[in-house]
Amino acid sequence: MLTPKILLSNADKFPNEPALSIKDSNNNWQTDSWNDLKDNVFKISKSLINLGINPNDKIS
Repeated sequence: MLTPKILLSNADKFPNEPALSIKDSNNNWQTDSWNDLKDNVFKISKSLINLGINPNDKIS
């Protein structure tokens, strides 16, 4: 499991190293660095907060 502490630590230590690879709809691999992953997590977090989602809320 990727915890916030591990995410922040890895983004600091290995900002440009691969963190996550996903196959797109054309079967091409798209890879995000640790820094990209951190930025995306922060963007999603801010969006959820702006929507009024609070810690421990259940969403589907």
